[in-house]
Amino acid sequence: MCLGFCVGSAICCAGAACCKCLCLPAKLAGVAAKNYAKIGYVIFSVSWLILTICLMYLFNWLFGWTDTFGFDCPEAAGGGNACAGASALIRVSWSLAIFHIIMLIICSLRTDFAAAFHDGCWGAKFLIVAGIFIASLWIPNDPVINGYMEFARVVSVLFLMYQALLILLLAYSLNDLLISNVDKEGGSAFTCSGIILILIFSITTIGNIVWLVY
Repeated sequence: MCLGFCVGSAICCAGAACCKCLCLPAKLAGVAAKNYAKIGYVIFSVSWLILTICLMYLFNWLFGWTDTFGFDCPEAAGGGNACAGASALIRVSWSLAIFHIIMLIICSLRTDFAAAFHDGCWGAKFLIVAGIFIASLWIPNDPVINGYMEFARVVSVLFLMYQALLILLLAYSLNDLLISNVDKEGGSAFTCSGIILILIFSITTIGNIVWLVY
């Protein structure tokens, strides 16, 4: 019990320190503190996206040797644990969906705890999603996971359209803010805001080129 508490506290402290380091560039760029939580959720989602990509290729290697978990794949998909990678992707999506439902319930309480949990506790949030994902390993593919997959196939289209709109609005707002800060700092491209703007432009441009090529 004591060891688990210490480990949990260490993870929460590490998450808080990581958040402070990640928010420092935003603070230097003049981003309002009320928007830090939004940046945190973007980083949180991207982190799980990267982890999911890794699991797609490593999951079968990690757990393919055992029949303990509910990865029974249909014969059309190769049978056995052949679809473990794809199943890992769906289970991470399932875990994040449950997490966001929990967050919706907590935020609907409109209490100080709800506000504090929404804006912080990133280590605890990561542990919650990880716990839900680990628990989902014992859920059979059919009918629960496959049913969720069919549901997500439809809902995800609307969700992605909404997310794309939010990202577009964020990009415009961040661009206007950085350009405004550059003007206030003398108009040089080598100010803090100018460097951030150049880095964002370079990373997104290179990323788009690589994405189109591959």
